[in-house]
Amino acid sequence: MRTLVLAMLTLALTAGCLDSNEPVSTVTPTTTTGPTGLTAVGNGNATALPAEFLTGFRVDDIHVGLPGAEPNVGVTSSGAVFATAFETIVRSQDHGLTYEPVYTQQVGFTSDPMLWVDTITDRVFSPQMFPTLVCSSFIASDDDGATWIEIPAVSCGLPVIDHQKVASGPVPAGSVFPTSPLYPNLVTYCYNKLTATHCAVSVDGGIRFLYDTIIDTSPLATNVDTQFSCGGLNGHQHHAADGTIYVPYGFNCGQAFVAVSTDGGFSYTRHNLGVPNIGLDPEVTSTPDGTAYLFSKAADGPAYMLRSKDRFETYEGPFTVSPPEVKTTAFLGMTAGSDGRLVFGYLGTDDPAGIEDDVNDTAVWHAYVTMTLDGEAETPTFVTVKVSTDPVQRGSICMLNACADGNRNLLDFVDLHAGQDGRFYFAYADGCTSEKCVDSGGKAADSRDNELVVARLAVGPSLQAGQPAFTS
Repeated sequence: MRTLVLAMLTLALTAGCLDSNEPVSTVTPTTTTGPTGLTAVGNGNATALPAEFLTGFRVDDIHVGLPGAEPNVGVTSSGAVFATAFETIVRSQDHGLTYEPVYTQQVGFTSDPMLWVDTITDRVFSPQMFPTLVCSSFIASDDDGATWIEIPAVSCGLPVIDHQKVASGPVPAGSVFPTSPLYPNLVTYCYNKLTATHCAVSVDGGIRFLYDTIIDTSPLATNVDTQFSCGGLNGHQHHAADGTIYVPYGFNCGQAFVAVSTDGGFSYTRHNLGVPNIGLDPEVTSTPDGTAYLFSKAADGPAYMLRSKDRFETYEGPFTVSPPEVKTTAFLGMTAGSDGRLVFGYLGTDDPAGIEDDVNDTAVWHAYVTMTLDGEAETPTFVTVKVSTDPVQRGSICMLNACADGNRNLLDFVDLHAGQDGRFYFAYADGCTSEKCVDSGGKAADSRDNELVVARLAVGPSLQAGQPAFTS
């Protein structure tokens, strides 16, 4: 099926493919192992460590050796792991231990890297923004990155395009869009045009996006009534197993919103959840039983989770995800496996400022991963491990305020996804890589790097129930 789809896609396009026989250079990463100390918290209180974690929970940092702020990561059914390093896409074929470049954008540079793996078809999408904030193009691979097809610009124009996201999933029973022989799933492309959050739909595997709808306008376009006028920047949309599409947003208004479509992206119902959201990229995921989860950031700094069994008509929570010692968080990633099994990745510091821009120059940021195996419980238990052994940023991270002194180095987001075996991968940028910065006397001004890191679950329970725990 993948070969057929790739052949049809090739005929539809005039752009060429990369030669699969061209040599690629392997990037030799460095590996550091996180501390063994674990924190188990339920409802904000220390609790017993669940039995599944008694044999260990370790997430290893893999430093890829390339610049790669605001990275994305995805895993195909073969276990190949793909991640973005700005214009370059890297691939690992040994469960995230080493990476090699498999594609580099041929013209210009990207102002917004993005990558998505359709876990049903194994198509790898990478929409890149070029030139800055004007157009977006797609590249795609159906053979685990051996060859790539370049798809012409899928969206251009003013107001500018920004913060684009691509995702895919099954066609829901209530879809108004016809099925296509070119591709079995719907592909959505959601983005910010400053005056609104838009989401477009493709039925042919990302070749054309013929329908585009406004999710919500922003305060900059109050003349258009879309119920809340809190659109603009949005988190990554999510396609559930039943075809429901969720779009989290609300950063522009400081509130958590989720727009929900049950007809394949033709129309959306918007929900103001009534809780603060100061996270630039809130996340939504769902489990096989249909429970949907939102991961966002509270006004005072911690990261929290909401859950809903009725597509956010109602919800339960918030449940605090980050441990008590983490006072301020930045950048949120989440994914799910079997019912109740979720994992969260984020940066955190013990500075109590609440907003990442406002922490002191002495603040030290680390990468954290939190996992729950009972996310559906009345009081879920969250187990957290500090992933990084040295700082990933010193001082402030520019997100909300005017940027100063180069502290915009980490850009906008992180990403987290898992393979079919339940091993997860957490992609983020390390801003503190030099010996001077890592040293105990390191200063905020030393922390201006953005090296791609793809942390991997090395020891601990799988996201898929019934699968054996990982031991290396």
